[in-house]
Amino acid sequence: MDWLKSVEGKELTKSEPARHAYDLRGLEVSPENLPYLQAFANHMARAGASQSEFSKSIEWAQTLTRNVAKYEQTQSSQQVTAMRQIEAVDVEHRDTAGMRLRAEWQTDYDTNIATINRYLETLPKDEREYLVRSRIDGRAFGNDPERLKEFLAEAKTSQKDEGLSRQEIEKILRTNRSRYDRDPAMQSRYRQLLQTN
Repeated sequence: MDWLKSVEGKELTKSEPARHAYDLRGLEVSPENLPYLQAFANHMARAGASQSEFSKSIEWAQTLTRNVAKYEQTQSSQQVTAMRQIEAVDVEHRDTAGMRLRAEWQTDYDTNIATINRYLETLPKDEREYLVRSRIDGRAFGNDPERLKEFLAEAKTSQKDEGLSRQEIEKILRTNRSRYDRDPAMQSRYRQLLQTN
């Protein structure tokens, strides 16, 4: 009977004195909800509700509580089923992506994956988490060969940018700001150069 906790917006720890003449026997109420039932009964009495109206209100609330519990249980079960389906699709996508990239990259596969992982580690935490959790057309980031190839290209560009001079980076800032904004390694290199000069 959690609905009782919202009676008059109160957080109750002990029962109010009974200011009603309602018969509360036979009601299934846990001890922690008894103060709320008492407050509700007092409220109904102040409103002038009869025993019958009070009983119907309690019956309605109990039915609602049971229905909400059933609904939540159904939703939980459906969520578990949906998560299992997503996990199965993710495994299939991962295996397909792995086979495709192994065939395309051949002996460079492990090196390329390591390059991608190193580059991911250079990204700000929130951006990295967003990427790892992101999905396009139902595919997780790590299960999408095209995204991984694009990310590898970006990672390789970033590695080249780690050796740029301050003047080269400032030229990129003037001519291709978006490249700088997408490249944490270049940003780090620029900060390092600014601190040393």
